[in-house]
Amino acid sequence: MFTRQEILNMRPTSNNVIIQLDRRQEEIRRASGFSLKLDTSFEPEKHANITGYVVALPNRLFFDPTPGKSWSLDWDTDMELELGDYIISYYLSTINAMAGNGRLLEDDEKNQYLILKYDKIYAARRGDQVITLNGFNLLTPVVQLEEKTIRERMQKIDLVAPGNQILSKTSKIARMKYPAKPVRRYRDPRYYDYEGHIHPGELVLIRRNAGIPIEYEYHTSLEGDQVFYRIQRNFIFGTVDESVLN
Repeated sequence: MFTRQEILNMRPTSNNVIIQLDRRQEEIRRASGFSLKLDTSFEPEKHANITGYVVALPNRLFFDPTPGKSWSLDWDTDMELELGDYIISYYLSTINAMAGNGRLLEDDEKNQYLILKYDKIYAARRGDQVITLNGFNLLTPVVQLEEKTIRERMQKIDLVAPGNQILSKTSKIARMKYPAKPVRRYRDPRYYDYEGHIHPGELVLIRRNAGIPIEYEYHTSLEGDQVFYRIQRNFIFGTVDESVLN
């Protein structure tokens, strides 16, 4: 058992961040202040403890593209977090930490903390500012279109596509809300980030199964009840004119 001050004084190793969880897994808390206790055994991924506040940061981030270097980040990027930031992370990392892989800490006041890899964190809120991390763009869902409909409409408008990506039946439309800067390099050589500008408010064409909510509707916290998709640029096919929605 650690004291709170002992945990706050910790210095995590490269690529690790310590966050203090802001709720218990079995609790729903809405932006309005309403809270509810519930059974989270059904669809546990939708109730994972993925949010909290940064209490300790590493001295550096480490990236090595060499295969087998498990301690490396999965991509080369910058540290963009600060102490006190409110963060949203990958549900599977937090579930594994809660299951007892040594990454769960508890202090003498019953506060819970997780040690997470930096590249498992999608976004942060700092006051009124939203910061996108690890190349993850935040988008709002718009509409899903079938392949035939997309192809017919793309013939009538100007589609700006990075590279030679091919439209497929798994594509859908979303609206960019918070664009992220590209990562410099991926460990997986198949991936790269389109470096052109994608502006807030633009419609983008994305792979259907790549648009995964950062939070599910039970626990949305970044901007009230708004659900955001999180997606890296290598899964964005291009920007789309507003006329595609007509």
